Amino acid sequence: MNFAKKLFAAGASVAMALTAVPVAFAAAHSVGQNISSTDGTVWMVYQGTSGVCRRAYTSAGAFLSYGFNSWSQVVAANSDDLALAVCSEGFIPPQDGSVIFSDRGADKGTGYILSGSMKYGFPTEAIFKGQGYNYATAMWADISWVGMGGVINSADAAHLPGSLVNNAGTVQLVGNSGLMGIPDLATFNSWGYSFAKVEPANANDKAKAQTGVMATRLAGQLSPTATTNLPPTNSGPLSAMVASDNPAVGTLVAGQGLADLAHFAFSGSGTLTNVVIERIGVSANTTPANVYLFDGSTRLTDSASFGSDNKLTFAGQNIAISGSRVISVKADIASSTSGQTVGVRLTSYTASGSSASTVSLSGNIHNIATATLATVALSSATGSGNSDPGKDLLVWQGTVTVGTRDVTLNRLSLRQVGSIVNSDINNFRLMIDGTQIAQSQSVDSSGYVTFAVNTTVKTGSRTFKVMADVIGGSGRTVQLSLRGAYDISTTDSSYGATVLATGTFPFGPSSFTVNAGAL
Repeated sequence: MNFAKKLFAAGASVAMALTAVPVAFAAAHSVGQNISSTDGTVWMVYQGTSGVCRRAYTSAGAFLSYGFNSWSQVVAANSDDLALAVCSEGFIPPQDGSVIFSDRGADKGTGYILSGSMKYGFPTEAIFKGQGYNYATAMWADISWVGMGGVINSADAAHLPGSLVNNAGTVQLVGNSGLMGIPDLATFNSWGYSFAKVEPANANDKAKAQTGVMATRLAGQLSPTATTNLPPTNSGPLSAMVASDNPAVGTLVAGQGLADLAHFAFSGSGTLTNVVIERIGVSANTTPANVYLFDGSTRLTDSASFGSDNKLTFAGQNIAISGSRVISVKADIASSTSGQTVGVRLTSYTASGSSASTVSLSGNIHNIATATLATVALSSATGSGNSDPGKDLLVWQGTVTVGTRDVTLNRLSLRQVGSIVNSDINNFRLMIDGTQIAQSQSVDSSGYVTFAVNTTVKTGSRTFKVMADVIGGSGRTVQLSLRGAYDISTTDSSYGATVLATGTFPFGPSSFTVNAGAL
């Protein structure tokens, strides 16, 4: 504490030494430059609401609370600087998240944290330390002029806006409406942050959703602000941004399938041909064992894996964008990965006829835990033999055995791999133990029939079957196939994690031939 006070006193002395006769230049310094007037006041050339102005720091402590500031960056004000109006925004207070002890008055020695330009007191040392703060990173200053915002009455209280927290290995800034992700070390350093001032996130912090991603500091900015979405990044006919329904920070389960990692919204009119994804978080490249792109319940790609550079490329795609389309990144999570964290970042995408656009759009980083999930096993595939065209024909059937606990069926997608043309088969109905639960009218352009549902499947052996109307196609074959575990999505009723189905894939009956008609 005494050492910190001496440092502040030394800093103040340096500030006072920055007095100089104004130097005449042709123009005022640029926005963001710190300048010193002849009376020793340090100002920032600031972009105010009414134009460029000069804004004074309240003290040496306030100046130094912004880690991107240093005394060596302060220059003598010139006549054009001093001709700038004083900003109507008032003094620059200490940065939000700064821990400051009062050095005078009736509350001398009381510790506060600054948030929203208000001070919040720590009534006891136990609460101060319980929140993760320490004396070594605190400062002494006159904050008698700062309004009182309240008292922090519990060590478990959520950290106030402006605080940096370590959320299971991910450093985030607490904002007014949630947590702001910091995408990389360069962004962290651009704001002058110090890892010494990052506090452990508590349960109340972790309950907050990540509402945005921090951008690199620009000259003249004092603090980053949380945004619900990143601004669009243009690439010829298409632009990209983090989608508004991007998954919040959550806990995945080692061994689960199709974990929902991130959503990216593409807008414009064009065709998306290449997408490059980067793995982020503290994990191995094999932790997301299989990675896919989805559009809602429709799988757009086969599986891909991260390379040694932590990136993977979905090349040769033909994803049409007209207006807006949200693309999801999902992955199976490898077993024995508990304690790791994983997320993805969109680093590049290419629209047909345009060059690749380099971006940095990060989803949230998720924790991985250990749990015993329900089991889903497929067996006994059956189907019809040769048949005349007609209604209510059995085209796919199997036994689905659910173990440990009930699951929720979210999606079943079957591919029609027979020679029949899509227009000759329609009206697909999914039934479980004889009860119809979903219907899909036709085969899509990729040859898939997808049932998007939300149905509880009880433990035990359940008969899944699909009926369809075959209205033509004499001499051609019909064969529906479950190509892989990635095309059946079930969620554990207790943990909410997607269960990775087991069985021999592709799963389904042999093809049958549509009989020829007779006149």
